[in-house]
This record gives sequence, structure tokens and C-alpha cells, in this order.
Amino acid sequence: MTRLALVVAGTLLCATNAVAQTTNAKSRAAGFFLGGGLDGESIVVYGDPNVEESGGGADFTIGYGFSPHWSLYAQANASQIAAAGGGDYSLAHFDVGTRIHFRAGPHTVVPFLQIALTGRAVVDDINGTTTTSSGGGISLGTGLNLHFTPAVAFSTSIMWTLGAFDTFKVGDRTLDGSSIVAGSTRVHFGVVWFPRG
Repeated sequence: MTRLALVVAGTLLCATNAVAQTTNAKSRAAGFFLGGGLDGESIVVYGDPNVEESGGGADFTIGYGFSPHWSLYAQANASQIAAAGGGDYSLAHFDVGTRIHFRAGPHTVVPFLQIALTGRAVVDDINGTTTTSSGGGISLGTGLNLHFTPAVAFSTSIMWTLGAFDTFKVGDRTLDGSSIVAGSTRVHFGVVWFPRG
């Protein structure tokens, strides 16, 4: 009987500790999450010489954390870039990748690393005709979630993308052309919400 009482007491103690740890959690990274915010952005077209242009825009993120440490996510970004020769154009990124969170749970500051496959597109209007350049690349990034509740955090990150634009269209007509290698940088400030841990 004593042995049974000890087993029951031990089980209850473990369950109580698990509930206490969940209740005392200061941050989340598991389950569905949604995010959004503003971006500062620059793009460099590599050539002789290099051409660098910059602007700003906004993004939206949706993801799912399979554990407090790693998750899959998709992110869409659109920015307005000031052209070096005058005027502006739209630059869009679409990422599908993985994000690795560190220190989630007992800490309010949760750093993360991310890597993604990225599609990019530049859309411009030249004398009333829409031109589009698009292509793929790979992105690497790092950031911080700063939690003011376990479910909601201010989020900031920086993302670097390297790839090539290799599909070109003027109106509905596809043009032949060589690829253009370009790198882009995105600096993000926004919020992220983890509805359930």
C-alpha cells in the first residue's frame, strides 16, 4: 500500500510541476503563429558597376511550430523601391522556410535563425506598359522575438537573399535574356502572435 501511495504521489508531483512550468511560461514558439510589420529594404544588382537601390514596405507571415524550437513558415513581402535613375518600382519576396527558436518558454527574449527558398519579382510601369522580372534565390536571416505576453511579441529581424532574375516579361510577352544576379536585404519590425502554445 505504501508503494502505491508513493507512486501516486510521484505522479501527482510530476503533473503539478508540468502545469507550473506551462503556467509560468514567458514566451511561446509552438503551434500556429501569425506576424506582420514594416520592412526597410535594399537590392543590389551585381555588375560593372553594382547598382544599389532601397525603399520600404510591409510583410505578412504565417507558420506552425512543431516544437518550441523549430517551425515551418511562409512570408510575403512587398516594397516600393526608389530607382537610381528616378521614379520607383515594386519589389516582392515570397519565402517558404524553417525557423529555429532558442530559449522559448522560460525567457521573454527569444532569438531565432531562419532559412528559406525565396521567389522575387520586380514590377515596373514604363510608359504605361507593365514590365516584370522574376526569379528564385535562397535567404538566410536572424532575429529576436521580445515577448510582452507569452502569446504576443515585438519581432525584429534581418534577412539576406541571393539569387537571379531570369524571367522577363513586357506586358504579356516573355522576353529572352540572360539572368541578372542580385542580392537583397530586408530589415523587419513588427509583431508576432502565438494563439496557443
